This record gives sequence, C-alpha cells and structure tokens, in this order.
Amino acid sequence: MLVLVVLGLAGIVEQRMTEENRNEKETPETHAGLQTSTGEPSPDATANGPADVPATIAWGQDASATFPGQVRAALEYAAANQYEYGPRMRDVVLTWDVVSAESMTNNIVRVRLEYSPTTSFRGDPGIEYLDVDPGGAILARRQVRVPKENKPVVLMGITAFSVVLAVVLISLMTVFKSEGGDPLYVAGRVLWIRAERPEAQPKILYTGAATSGSINTWEMKPENIEENELVYIKVRLINQTSGTVSLVIDENAATLLDGDRASYKPLNTITASSKAENDAKYTEYFSISKFAPFLLLAIAFLVVAIAARSAIKMIRFNVFFPLLIIAILVGVFGGIRAYTSEERSNQYHVEGFVPMWGSIELNQREAVAGMLVFELPKGSSFSELRWNASDSAIIRYR
Repeated sequence: MLVLVVLGLAGIVEQRMTEENRNEKETPETHAGLQTSTGEPSPDATANGPADVPATIAWGQDASATFPGQVRAALEYAAANQYEYGPRMRDVVLTWDVVSAESMTNNIVRVRLEYSPTTSFRGDPGIEYLDVDPGGAILARRQVRVPKENKPVVLMGITAFSVVLAVVLISLMTVFKSEGGDPLYVAGRVLWIRAERPEAQPKILYTGAATSGSINTWEMKPENIEENELVYIKVRLINQTSGTVSLVIDENAATLLDGDRASYKPLNTITASSKAENDAKYTEYFSISKFAPFLLLAIAFLVVAIAARSAIKMIRFNVFFPLLIIAILVGVFGGIRAYTSEERSNQYHVEGFVPMWGSIELNQREAVAGMLVFELPKGSSFSELRWNASDSAIIRYR
C-alpha cells in the first residue's frame, strides 16, 4: 500500500517537471515568432492580431485619391441638397473643400467637408460630414458648424463714432442754428410745404382760362370792401416720399393767424372770382412824374434868361413871356394822361396767379403750387400759417 502511494507521488512530480521544461523550450520560439529582430511585429502577428487597429485617415487631396468614389459621392450629394443648409444658404452659390476622409467599420467612409459662399465672404467656413458606403450611398449627414462671417470691428467702431458725432452735431445745430435758412420751407409727416410771405391789396386781378377755353381777366374783391382787403399766399406742396397723397383744398385746408392771433379761413378762389369789367377810360388824373421834366425845363430856361441880361435886351418881353408860359403849360399837360382800365388795373394784377382749390392727387416726387386767398381787416399783420390738408405744418412769419 505504501509503495503505491510513493509511486503515484513520483509520477505527479515527473509530469510537473516535464510541463515546466516544455514551457521553457517554447518561450524563445514564441517570442521569435511574435517579434522580428528589428523590434517590429511580424506579418503573422499582424494578421492574427486584435480587431481594434486604428482606422485610416486621409487629409485634403490625399482623401480624394484614397477614397475617390466616396468623396465624389459626398460632394455631389452636398451640392444637390443645398436646402439642408437652411433658408439663408438656399440660393447662395457655395464652394466645398474636402477636409478629410476616414475609414470606419463595415467599409464606411466618413467624408468631412468645409463649405462657404463663393464670393464676398470673409470668415469661418461651415463644416459637415457625410457617411458614405462602398456603393456611394449617403448613410448619414450632420452639420457641425455653419459659416460665420467675421465682424468688421474697425468699421463698426467708425460707424458707431460717426453716429454719435452726428447726434452731437445735429443737437448743436438745433440749439445754435443760424437764421440764414428758409423759415418758410417746412416738412410735415408726408409733405414738404413752402408758403411765401402774405401779400395784401384792395383787390386781385389775374389772367386765366375760362371753361370755354378763352383767356380772360378775373377779379376778386373782399366782401367788405370798405374795411377789409385781400391777402394772397403762394403755397408749394411736394410729395417727397409717400406713394400717392390725396389733397382736398377747401376752407379747412389752412388757417392764417394775424398779429392778434385771430384766425381766418381761405376763400373759395373759384366762386369768388368774376370776370373783370373793361371800361373804355377812367377819369384823367395828374401825374407829377410826367409833369416834372417839362417844369424843370421851363425853370431852367427862366434862370438862363435872367442870368444873361444881355439876352433880355435882345429878346423883347412880349416874346420871352409867351415862351415861358408855353413851357410851363407843356409841362403841366405833359403830366396828364388818360389810362384805359387795363393799364390802370396793372397795380392790382398778380403775375402768375393760379387759384389753389379742389381735389388734387400727388404721386411720389410730384409738386403743385398755387395761391390761397384770405380776407382780413386792412393793415393787418401776420404771425403764422397752419396747414391742415392731409398733413400738418406751421409756417411762422415772425
């Protein structure tokens, strides 16, 4: 029994020693097979090595050469599906550049592209990548970054400084504005308005066409001709910015304020005008301006005659005196003249008078000009004109 136990133990020890010797002999051979003399892995080790070897990446032009089919498919797909960049880039001409191509599992290649507008772009381009299979089909597409244009910091600073400077200058011009501008030219919300200074006279005569087409002389008189007079103002309206402006020129279109702040409405220049009477002659009247030259001639003749006493001896008094009387009479009657009604009325004729009344439409950048007429007490002064038709503005005369 004891012999059997000893023999079993001996066999176990021998078997263990045999396995250790075999391991020691195989170790150098295995190491030699895994590594070459230069320290690099052998081809067998590479073929039978682990599956997590780093993927192949090609950059720039090398990417197109290494994966030509996948890169071409990615570029064509990006150009054909530009709408995926969003509305801002939908109609913009873009340029694509290949950044890299990276092989992944299952022979899939991830192509990374940069894209940006072709012209007038300064900044960082957009970045995207597309996963392409060996057949050129696009499996996935993702936008990494959209194009971002650089902000012109210097230009923005100059612009901000210019705006601040303009605000300061405008404020100073408003506070310290000179009186050399045209105070009769003002701007409303829609219209530019210029109203000249009021002119007053007992009546107004002007030339215009009748409904029949004939040219007549028209006359306007105040209702209270004993106490009032007519005041006319030339108004010019300009539609500078609006599309079309409809104007109604009537009694409410404007208000004239006198020096006492009393207000007056414009007269209807159409109904207040009547055809002027054309009398043959007015009563003759004396004009000192016509008489003066002849009177001076007679006085000069008398002075010369008195100074030259010898001339008096030569010319008898009964000859000299009638000549003097004739010179005086010529001077007097030279200043007397008969005027027709047309000549006499020239002092009340307003040149270029065009009544402003009724409905008017002004298109953009069109202008209209005409006369507003008011009836005020004689000798009135004027403070301001307030415009109310389709806009509001105040023209001050003081």
